[in-house]
Amino acid sequence: MYTQTILCLANSKKTRGTCIAGKEIEGAHLGPWIRPVSDRPTHEILEIKRRYSETGLAEVFDVIEITFCRHVGATPN
Repeated sequence: MYTQTILCLANSKKTRGTCIAGKEIEGAHLGPWIRPVSDRPTHEILEIKRRYSETGLAEVFDVIEITFCRHVGATPN
């Protein structure tokens, strides 16, 4: 497991959850795009997994610290 901090730049509804994505924060600069995915067939994130406090949900322009189980590379279209 590893943790990364991102600036959330996308948050949209998808199937039965949401799709969030953002740029990795690397010091004072923004790094590559990161899109957390779940192990669900359509990879959407459930609302409960988007919650980072008792009342807060990850939203666009939030700085979010995310713990990942593993890296999954991009799949070609």
